[in-house]
Amino acid sequence: ALLGLFILGPAFGLHFPFPRILLVIPLTALVGMSAYCFSTFLAGVIIRKREVTGLLVNATIVILMTLCGINVPVSFYPGWLAWISRCLPITNGLEAIRDVIAGAPAATIAAHVGAELLVMSGWLALALVTFGAFVRAGQRDGSLEYAA
Repeated sequence: ALLGLFILGPAFGLHFPFPRILLVIPLTALVGMSAYCFSTFLAGVIIRKREVTGLLVNATIVILMTLCGINVPVSFYPGWLAWISRCLPITNGLEAIRDVIAGAPAATIAAHVGAELLVMSGWLALALVTFGAFVRAGQRDGSLEYAA
């Protein structure tokens, strides 16, 4: 993603303000971690239902690309749907990356970063809960074995 941005961006006329553009690297890592926490939550929910995994993964990718501002700007949505999109990973981090490229004030970027960190923490907490439930259920019914 970063190579595509840094190589193709200038080809399409994007101006990258140096050294601010270097902030895009940790922001991209933040977005990746946030998406990972969300994906781990989903995995914890469907781990025992392998037959629907492919469908759920593909549907989730389309939904995230639609709601998180990748394909459609979040400002296009009604207030309630924009609020939901801000609770999903990627949305706030993507806005922070766009703000860096646009030269927005540091406070605006920091607000989006803080929101993405909060969203990531929430999805991580939910992922821990779902995997904890999976482990407890596996211990109860004997489907989870301990390997030495």
